[in-house]
Amino acid sequence: MTSSPAESPTARLQELKALATACHTAFLAVSAASHWKPGPDATDRVDAMNRVDPSTSSDGIMAGAALVSEVVVSYLEIAAGNLKSIGTLIGGGELFGPPALARAVMENCARVFWVLGKGIDPAAVLARAYLEEFDSCERQKSAAKRLGGGTSAPEYGAARARWTSVRQRAMKAFPGATREALAEGAPGRTIGSDTLPSPAAGVIAMFEFLRADAGGTITGGVAEGMYDFLSSNVHPSLYTIRQLRRYIDHGDHYGSELHMDLNFIEKLLMAALITFYNALSYTMSFYDLARAPHDVLTEQMAATFPEAFTGS
Repeated sequence: MTSSPAESPTARLQELKALATACHTAFLAVSAASHWKPGPDATDRVDAMNRVDPSTSSDGIMAGAALVSEVVVSYLEIAAGNLKSIGTLIGGGELFGPPALARAVMENCARVFWVLGKGIDPAAVLARAYLEEFDSCERQKSAAKRLGGGTSAPEYGAARARWTSVRQRAMKAFPGATREALAEGAPGRTIGSDTLPSPAAGVIAMFEFLRADAGGTITGGVAEGMYDFLSSNVHPSLYTIRQLRRYIDHGDHYGSELHMDLNFIEKLLMAALITFYNALSYTMSFYDLARAPHDVLTEQMAATFPEAFTGS
């Protein structure tokens, strides 16, 4: 996964930027072409999800199959936007932002894979979507309380109203769900047999799935190590910047300069790209959408990273 010896680093960085941007373009193209409206082969699973949920979409809160779509498409949109941002930073020679954004891409794509699952019952897909929605509502409520100055803030009132409504909807759709099970305590927010994974666990499970079902090469153990490394680029840590430094002897003291490792940038981007590429494809298959926009992205991926498709 290296650039051609005859290719300048600057030119290669622009190629990588273009490919990262192409992921965002592909997402927009799928959205414009389909509006995420399920195709004929997805009708049965969509109908099944709607039958499970007695609620209807209202007041900005989705229900049934619409909730599932809201959850997975939102995560894809965030991942696509982060990839475009990575491209912008890479193209400008920035070193510090891409790893943090790559982690965000992986975390969001992992949520897509977890919600849709592999051959799971449509009711379980809906349950997972409710867990994601409720967790987001919980965090929104908590932030509104702290940032707004307490429970009297209007932002908190709106957030709590949504949180309450989503919890009630989830418990109506799944009568076995309880307030205690939906809470964040151990083992985690749960509906039936589905428990919301942590961001790290989700990423590890995603790479294990890609290795087993999509020809991926990253094992769960490697994924865990990669996630830890990327997290060290988010939280305070010294060893990541040390890896970028090249020391200079000034005679009476040592200085340093930062060095961009193009091979590392390629590997970092490829890891993020492949998760989005597969998450988008998986979602399109789930909804039986026309493949043309994804086919264009495949061609661009193959042109920039041919080894990703040849196994070389």
